[in-house]
Amino acid sequence: MNYTKFCQYEAPIGFLTRMEIEKPYLVFEDLTSKRSCEGFQKELSIFQRIIYMEDEWRLYDPANIYIFYKDMVRLIEASYLIYKYSPSLASPRSIKHPGLSNSPLVNTVNSVFPALRDKRPDLDQGNQDALPLTFLQEFYDSHHLGYIKIDLYNYLQIGLNASYMKKCKYEYFGLVDYNVMFQFRDLSELIAEAYVMHAKGSSCFPHLEGCAERSFAIDRGHTSLLSYECIAKPLDVLDDICDYCLSADGIYAGLKAWKKMLYETDIWKAAASPGNLLYLHENIIRLIDVLWLLKKKGQLDKLKKEPRMLIQNFFEHKKMYEWKALLTEWLEYSLSNTNKYMESQKRETTRSFKQLHKFFEAIHLINPA
Repeated sequence: MNYTKFCQYEAPIGFLTRMEIEKPYLVFEDLTSKRSCEGFQKELSIFQRIIYMEDEWRLYDPANIYIFYKDMVRLIEASYLIYKYSPSLASPRSIKHPGLSNSPLVNTVNSVFPALRDKRPDLDQGNQDALPLTFLQEFYDSHHLGYIKIDLYNYLQIGLNASYMKKCKYEYFGLVDYNVMFQFRDLSELIAEAYVMHAKGSSCFPHLEGCAERSFAIDRGHTSLLSYECIAKPLDVLDDICDYCLSADGIYAGLKAWKKMLYETDIWKAAASPGNLLYLHENIIRLIDVLWLLKKKGQLDKLKKEPRMLIQNFFEHKKMYEWKALLTEWLEYSLSNTNKYMESQKRETTRSFKQLHKFFEAIHLINPA
């Protein structure tokens, strides 16, 4: 099988189930039932504020910020399916070329720049073939699907004050203020467009039982956080994570602390940097991707018996996508000050954490640093 199609920068879907991909109306129904259009846009403005305002995240439950991020990405992905398979559902869009203006003075200034002067369409001749026909066409022509999702994840890390970033976190992510401003403006308009499309009713939405995007569903086994290069050389990823990302000495204490966070309330009212949990979550999922890929490529057979058996037991305990779903659930609960696991869940949670410990034992046997 060609696994390169699951490159994290190109995969069109990363947060939707098979059912949601087949019936994108379900995503719109879920998101619009949680909040009004104005409420959704208000949460977007909060998300934007936490990027720039120090400790702004403390005014909110970090889990709610993470849940908003997930919902925003789900909306982007579901809207992409509409853009690709049912473009007539989107609103028509009247677009002016960037070189045009109602002001003669502004047009004179714009004429200095060849890109605005020479590529201006001749509206008198009706030459508007290159202009977007709908809002969704404009949005996805302007924003690469993979990169806008990565941008949002970067904003989430910044907003939740991840301490592993450089001192100048804006430089770390290469944020340019005007790019962020226009991006959030377009996202706000996408939210409004989603509510307009949802109001048309389920009968207007497509059924996509045979679409190619089904292979990217989150309830199917595939890599999700590996690039082309990492998919080609998964053992190099294992080396990098063990050498630079997750300390062999600290990982077990980190897992123990993460487990306690599932049950303790009000952690983030005093503690700092909830974004660090994102990094832990991300690297564990990337390791799962690597070991699963090695298993699929038959490369586990080259390992010694002990790590090979530990890895096999890990994937027998839960399927790959079940592990990822569980880790994301743990992330949400541990980011929350109020929404916590019940005592009745401790036994099964302990079993899963034990499997995760053994998973890291296998990794350290493979890569003794």
